[in-house]
Amino acid sequence: MPRRRKRRSSGYAFQRERKDGTLVWYVGYRVNGKKVRHVTECTEPPRENGKPPKEVEDVLRECMNELDDGSWTHPTTSLTLQDLLDLVGAAWRALGRKSRLKTPTGRDVSTVKHLREAFGHVTDVRTITATRLARYMTDRLDAGAQPSTVRNELNLFQRAMRLAHRQGELARVPAFPTIKPTTVRDGYFAPEDVAAVLAELPDHLRAVVTFAYLTGWRLGEILSLTWARVDVVGQMIRLEGHRTKAGKPRVFPYRKFPALQALIAQQRDYTSACERRHGRIIAHVFHREGEPVRPFNKTWRRAVDRAAHEERNGMRLVVRPNLVGRLIHDFRRTCARNMRRRGLSESDIMDLCGWETRAMFQRYCIVDEDALAESVARFAEGVPASLADPRRTRGAVGA
Repeated sequence: MPRRRKRRSSGYAFQRERKDGTLVWYVGYRVNGKKVRHVTECTEPPRENGKPPKEVEDVLRECMNELDDGSWTHPTTSLTLQDLLDLVGAAWRALGRKSRLKTPTGRDVSTVKHLREAFGHVTDVRTITATRLARYMTDRLDAGAQPSTVRNELNLFQRAMRLAHRQGELARVPAFPTIKPTTVRDGYFAPEDVAAVLAELPDHLRAVVTFAYLTGWRLGEILSLTWARVDVVGQMIRLEGHRTKAGKPRVFPYRKFPALQALIAQQRDYTSACERRHGRIIAHVFHREGEPVRPFNKTWRRAVDRAAHEERNGMRLVVRPNLVGRLIHDFRRTCARNMRRRGLSESDIMDLCGWETRAMFQRYCIVDEDALAESVARFAEGVPASLADPRRTRGAVGA
């Protein structure tokens, strides 16, 4: 008579007190007759029926499934969030792209910052379940984060986990919640609005903003631009692929662009004067007495706020409503619309400003209102004006 196979235990969960006094949940089960226990980082109280929280049950269920299909790894080989971010950075470097996990000053970008706050203390990301990811999404939205921002954070985390799964470090990638952005990029700068903002900015930032308005480049690409990539004689600006977001090299010829010619010449004269004063070579095109310009979000918001409002009779009134809440990134959309009005094709605009796909280009909702108005005018020529006669009754119109 064949020997009956012993039924596998489904494991168990229990709480244990940490040094700081908090109770944390552990899961335990047997592997090859040996007890295995590891922490889940969950500190929620038991449910009303006395059972552990659903997140703990999900962790235990995942471990049991991994034991069944042979993909289980011992929890002593921990995998942290930093390990996952290192995998993403290495993957970008292998593709010849610069890492976008850090700011030019070496700080974490906002995407990484929020992930660290939520998951940086987790000793093993294998314990992160779909329930916990859904709670992270809900908490971020309740805190006022935009849906597109939360989606970018989850996409980065999911990409990191998929890389770990591909390299055999992670048995399974949990189901990530889907979120659809509800906001569409809109808003443009009128020439008079640009002049008003420039008047409120410090001298060393006016050239940066003017360059953004003329070229539509991203702020990070502008601040990192060096003279080694500017051909002053041939009047050409070149960016290598690893210095662009899309990973593609970019060329911006300005030999027939008088406004940009004057800006580059002005910056070259200013840089030469600073080099003589300080006795050293200055690499960056945009700088402040030789020091690189850092991101200036607070200065920008204050300048836009001053340009949009005006004091009259002791009251602060909005005189330029189009400037309220305007971002420096909106110069990309403004430049693309101006280029389209001058007859440039979409492919040329994408090459000059650095859009990789047409779908991303369309997300910026770049619409030429003047061209639409002309199209409506041509359509209106074939519609009789008598249709708008207010003396016509509803019955007469339908007759």
